[in-house]
Amino acid sequence: MDAKLDKSVIALARPVKALSPSDSAARAAGLFRSGGVSSLPVVGDGRVIGVVSEGSALIVVADALRSGTADSASDVPITEAIRSQSSFAHRDMTVDQVVEVFASTDEDVLPIVDDFGGFYGVVTRSDVLGYLAQSLRPANVAGMATPLGVYLTNGSIRAGVGNVGLFLSGATLGLIMLLAVVAVYGFAAAVQSLTHVPALALVGSPSGPTPKWLDALWWTPVVLRVVVLMGLIRLSPLSGYHAAEHMTVHAMEVGEDLTPAVVRNMPRVHPRCGTNLLAGVGIFLVVAESLSVELALPIAIMVVILGWRTVGGYIQRFATTKTPSQRQLDSGLKAGRELIARFQERPNYQASGFARIWSTGMLQSLGGLVLVFALVTELAKLLHFAPLLLGV
Repeated sequence: MDAKLDKSVIALARPVKALSPSDSAARAAGLFRSGGVSSLPVVGDGRVIGVVSEGSALIVVADALRSGTADSASDVPITEAIRSQSSFAHRDMTVDQVVEVFASTDEDVLPIVDDFGGFYGVVTRSDVLGYLAQSLRPANVAGMATPLGVYLTNGSIRAGVGNVGLFLSGATLGLIMLLAVVAVYGFAAAVQSLTHVPALALVGSPSGPTPKWLDALWWTPVVLRVVVLMGLIRLSPLSGYHAAEHMTVHAMEVGEDLTPAVVRNMPRVHPRCGTNLLAGVGIFLVVAESLSVELALPIAIMVVILGWRTVGGYIQRFATTKTPSQRQLDSGLKAGRELIARFQERPNYQASGFARIWSTGMLQSLGGLVLVFALVTELAKLLHFAPLLLGV
């Protein structure tokens, strides 16, 4: 028998919440939406005693509202919509056996139970079909660009480069940030040497509490540092891998095949990119710094709400991503195919706690960033290089 057909049905189980006989139709409606299923089992005394479908719940609620016996769905007991269930998937069944059960019933959702009726989740007809057709894909995918390639995850399943790559991603970003500091300091020193303008005094000095013409001078090295930072990121391999990551994620989320021709035509800008969040924080800080205390907070919040995605999109397009090389694109394709293959094996697996946080890759990347700053700070102390200690 094909290995796919011989797989245990537990691998396809959706961990939906079951209803209890005392629940209201309002709770059932919420669970239908959160579980993404059209019917839910009702569990009483530790076993499945029936099911409630969206159709039966809809009729019960509509009848109650029409007749005036209830003011809302919260007042309608779900007991009126419970019906018996004759078809089940046993937790020890294979996918092939579940296919036979679906073939003998019109049900689209089967409760998975043990010998005593204990509830283990549900399996849907569409999930079984998607698994056999190898078309199951995670709904949302996140990722990260690293010097070693693309990292992808759905929050529970990981693919692409490993922890070393994620660590190096943070370390590389830290080095780029520090290089931008040195570049701005060197530029200020050159200006001061050639023009005798005290440019170094502006580097790292605080701005005034209210907008003044001198603040424009103070903002000059700040803006210059941001421009240099964005330019260095653009020139680094990270921007190419970042684009490959976004393009692969776009293709996966719209259901396209992961082929070079398809993925290369996908957008480089992604609405969920962390660059958008950084843009929002940056906008907030700039506006808050430039206005009086009374106006800063409401205006900064409004500007962020209206413009953070737009600004983030421009930063992605012109700084943090660039057209990927074939090698970079292949890294994204490899990570995407690997994630889909692993997702096929456990489509409804959900990591929890620390495992979910670890899957984001943020801790590993932050570790690389912190280590670089710690090492450079110690080096700056030995060399008495103040700009790095002041965090210019």
